Amino acid sequence: LLERLTFAAADFSIATNESYREIAIRRGRMLPERVAVVRSGPDLQKLKETAPREELKHGRRYLVAYVGVMGKQEGLEYLLEAASHMVRMRNDVYFVLIGRGTEFDALQGYAARLGLEEHVQFTGRIPDEELAAYFDLSQLGAVVVKSLAPFEWEGNPAPRLHPTPMGMLNAVGLQ
Repeated sequence: LLERLTFAAADFSIATNESYREIAIRRGRMLPERVAVVRSGPDLQKLKETAPREELKHGRRYLVAYVGVMGKQEGLEYLLEAASHMVRMRNDVYFVLIGRGTEFDALQGYAARLGLEEHVQFTGRIPDEELAAYFDLSQLGAVVVKSLAPFEWEGNPAPRLHPTPMGMLNAVGLQ
């Protein structure tokens, strides 16, 4: 109800992607001409394949990458807990978390408490060209959905498992 009232009160809506635009139109009953998409992600023109930079894996065979906001709602503590379990079972995986947010410092502290200093790197925001280098090396992209409330699955990363344009596979974990 609150979502519907918010859209009803808006003269115009800006969505970060086509999925959210469709939510505004369908669920929010906004006119398509009153909803625009303004991407907040990297410039796709700059995400070209690059020469492999194996040093980004820190000597590990596999690289798992998260790219995005680091806020409470992202549930990245679950990714760190999964990383903790994984590195106890195998030592050939490295995790990189790319981005910033209100939980950046807290997540770094949590990773340290879990003993992940040698297995997890927090880069902060990085240039698109550097992001492309991580995408080229990553075998798996991590997407964590802490809770669907107040959202339905649509608009969140979907489908749950899919390849990215750079060939990386995204895995979505629902907590």
